[in-house]
Amino acid sequence: MDEIKGLVDRIYTDSNLKAEVASWIDKYDGKIIEFQIGESSISVILTKERWKLIEDSYPSPDVTFISSKEVFTDLIKGSLKISQGLKGEKLQVYGNFHDLKEFFEIIKKGR
Repeated sequence: MDEIKGLVDRIYTDSNLKAEVASWIDKYDGKIIEFQIGESSISVILTKERWKLIEDSYPSPDVTFISSKEVFTDLIKGSLKISQGLKGEKLQVYGNFHDLKEFFEIIKKGR
């Protein structure tokens, strides 16, 4: 999904956002976030220095986000909050919700 690739690429080309990712990752080697958008699965592997996108599921991600493309787009635009999507059963999150929330906060700063 080009949308996710573009968002993550923006984070890693901005030194301030990249520093936020490094601070968020902290003592860990990295974070793995899987997005299941419609029929597609995309895993984003984030480290302090670089990122990698895999167009498939990744074993044992830190968090898995599941939604339709429309809901994902609304989240990225800021017209829908994660909490609203969960309450309205428009999306599902498995794993570390805190990591997903932090990732979306960094994405918002990079828009």
